[in-house]
Amino acid sequence: MQTVCPFPQCRYEHKLLSGEETFSVCPKCNRAGANRPPEIWRGIDSRLRTFASLPAAETSISIANSRRICCAILEDIRSLWNVGSMFRTADAMGLGQLYLAGITGSPPRKEIAKTSLGAEDHVDWRYIGHALDILPVLKAQGVMIVALERCAGSKPIAAFAEALAPETKIAMVMGNEVSGVSPETLSACDAIAELPMCGIKESLNVAVAFGVAAYALNFFLPGPITTGSTEKIRQA
Repeated sequence: MQTVCPFPQCRYEHKLLSGEETFSVCPKCNRAGANRPPEIWRGIDSRLRTFASLPAAETSISIANSRRICCAILEDIRSLWNVGSMFRTADAMGLGQLYLAGITGSPPRKEIAKTSLGAEDHVDWRYIGHALDILPVLKAQGVMIVALERCAGSKPIAAFAEALAPETKIAMVMGNEVSGVSPETLSACDAIAELPMCGIKESLNVAVAFGVAAYALNFFLPGPITTGSTEKIRQA
């Protein structure tokens, strides 16, 4: 199988070795990334051309009057119904921008409209080829990049929020329903937060997790928190 390096500065096409079906190290730049067949990248490049003139063409966003989470990056969200639900959550929070990356579906689609209930008409959004295409731009604006993922180095969301300065602005990264946030995107994040899981399952539906984490950070964990408020979030 052939794959393409996901890093925008490289994009080297190469053949996978045995055991590298999901992740591999690029033989040119020596960085680990998620594997995508060349035809996926061709489709992504085609969508980039198609969506070049659609809403939110500018890379900068207004963060001065936004809440703690000023934007979100939806990376490789395969379900259009999940995308629609996340548009609805973004609208409810007054989110400044949604970046739809990789294979994430984009409006207009009836499946998105089914769960967004028209929210896609009121939320600024932009399609990008990969999360790494926008993260440096956001960092340059002073935005903290935070992935919502359970992995090595992740912290419970309450503990993560406790250490944040009140004025911190966050771009939340949400990953694929099966594989999560890609390793190359995780490597570019400033922090990784996780939701406590008390049952036998290790994760929530991505749209549900987005709503829980976004509301916790924007409305229930506005600054330094007490043990009492932490327990309330964990039980919610």
